[in-house]
Amino acid sequence: MEKNEIICLICPLACNIELKVAGENIVDITGFQCKKGKEYALQEYKSPQRVLTATVRTTDKTRPLLPLKTADPVPKKLLIPCMKILAGKEVSPPVTIGQVIVENIMDTGINVVATREFPTDNLGNT
Repeated sequence: MEKNEIICLICPLACNIELKVAGENIVDITGFQCKKGKEYALQEYKSPQRVLTATVRTTDKTRPLLPLKTADPVPKKLLIPCMKILAGKEVSPPVTIGQVIVENIMDTGINVVATREFPTDNLGNT
């Protein structure tokens, strides 16, 4: 039987959760203090996911980078491939918060969205 330890990140308690695994089956899970902690540990063990935060280049020389994130968590194993896709992107203003920059990244059904306004100035320049 294999033991796996996962620290829950759902709340400030940071429970140290232990999963006992036999083959592909989770035999026992202990150390969680709430239902969400148990769900987090099971998800983290089976298929860890993360919200990806990054930046992309812009066409504006005074504001060369636009911050963005995935609208939902993506599988952890896809973080580097997603970053490679974003490295090849360039955005031009105007951009609004929540605007989709990359739709359905890596065929996950998850969009990458802007996390900052990127307006044009009053003169129409970027």
